[in-house]
Amino acid sequence: MSIEGEILIQEIFKKEIVPNSIVAVIYDTYSSAWLISFALLKNEIDKGGFGIISNYNLPLPNLFRAAEFVGLDLSAELERGNAAIIDVFGSKYGSRFNLKNVFYLNYVDPETINPKIDMIYENRIKPLLGDRKAFRVVYTLDGAALMLGEHMTLKLLNQTIAVKTKLMPNSVLVLPLNKDVVSQRFVAWITSIRVNM
Repeated sequence: MSIEGEILIQEIFKKEIVPNSIVAVIYDTYSSAWLISFALLKNEIDKGGFGIISNYNLPLPNLFRAAEFVGLDLSAELERGNAAIIDVFGSKYGSRFNLKNVFYLNYVDPETINPKIDMIYENRIKPLLGDRKAFRVVYTLDGAALMLGEHMTLKLLNQTIAVKTKLMPNSVLVLPLNKDVVSQRFVAWITSIRVNM
């Protein structure tokens, strides 16, 4: 991302993102706006927050390279204890890496995925988090929809919002979404749940 792009993102998000916010980053196929979620994550980690990525889209080496576009060294932040990744993509497709603060599910099933992720949050992530602000990114929401189906993804997202609002009330949830991959109905629903800052 160019210096101008980083300045623009900082200008857009000049104020701190209010805790318990949902930020939808909706873009199209030819856009670079998918970088915004990584830029926001880097900004929060730099300010002392804790980053949590639920990865539905890429093998981890590709995810790390994507984050590097905005100067975010995810591998280093995992090692420093400033981030965690729940690698749903790697869990589903057998692309697992033995890295600090990277967590896998034993089996990816839409009916049991949320309880499994909740257990990872409760038993593994909350002890790492301490009193830091959690900055959660679903990377990407269209990746989750392709993996689990649109209807199931919306159902699971509703459950996630309800549970995490109670368990992690000061967290921020970022939902990057390529609108060209999913239905207009899906995009409309995501647009309706985001919280303006």
